[in-house]
Amino acid sequence: MQKIFYSRPDRLALALLAASLFAPAVAQGQDGVTLYGRLDVNLTRARGQKWHMDRASHSRIGLRGSEDLGGGLRAQFQLESRISLKDGAVDAARPWGRQAWLGLRGPWGALRMGRSYSPSRHVASSYDAMDGGIGTPGTRALLLGHASATFVRFENGVYYETPRLAGLALSAAVSLHAAGGAKPRRRARSLRLHYRRGAADLSVAYGQPGEGGHVASAGLAWDFGFIKPMAQFHAGAREGRRRAAWQIGLALPSGAGEWRAAFSRLDDRGPAPQADRKLLALSYRHKLSRRTLLYATVAHDQARSQPGRKGIELGLRHSF
Repeated sequence: MQKIFYSRPDRLALALLAASLFAPAVAQGQDGVTLYGRLDVNLTRARGQKWHMDRASHSRIGLRGSEDLGGGLRAQFQLESRISLKDGAVDAARPWGRQAWLGLRGPWGALRMGRSYSPSRHVASSYDAMDGGIGTPGTRALLLGHASATFVRFENGVYYETPRLAGLALSAAVSLHAAGGAKPRRRARSLRLHYRRGAADLSVAYGQPGEGGHVASAGLAWDFGFIKPMAQFHAGAREGRRRAAWQIGLALPSGAGEWRAAFSRLDDRGPAPQADRKLLALSYRHKLSRRTLLYATVAHDQARSQPGRKGIELGLRHSF
């Protein structure tokens, strides 16, 4: 019989996956460990390119769980890994690189530590009508191009969120310096005020990435039932140059599916604005079930540094 050898990160991932499958049967006092994920794959083509396999959103697999400690206090954790459906690869250097945190939640709010999304990132993702793929510039671009490791997700992060009161909640996060590592120019930090009540969903946020610069953000969505418009705006500085990004979009339910449209613009206000970009997209998503959908997107992408490109993607997404 041929032996199969796994690298250390692969063995760790397999061990944690196996533990999650058997946890409900052996854990004592544990409310449960859930295995969850999203699989997304499509065929994409842009002008001047051949059809190739891609994805609209990152495929991922994760574990999350909680334990009731009594007195309204709960222990919570989450581990999440990115997966490529093109070849089944995971990030060997960081198998749980999407999220890895442990924390407590109680009547006073929630506190967690580890690697997770910054409050500013939630503004860029929550009000993005296209939610990935060729129809959006992406979360990092909307946040003015700041590096993912220092702003979209915080390394060595400490996160706190208040209880929601009259629809309002405040979340804050700071990225601590790594012991023994090279210190960044500053500690990355982010603050978000979120209001959600009834049909209304509004956010304002401010963040300072670890590599310098700053981003002020605002987002708005209003669900009328028959249509849901949404918008977001980000302004700040990166590498000493002022930048701005905004997007307006809408979601329109239609039978067993939904139409989505968005227009995005990135504005580089420096003396040589090479990052300027405009993106117009239209998408249709057909629900095969509550967890599985087919989608098709067409987009026109116009960047200052290259000719305008038209693209199309046809894909399948499944969540579990």
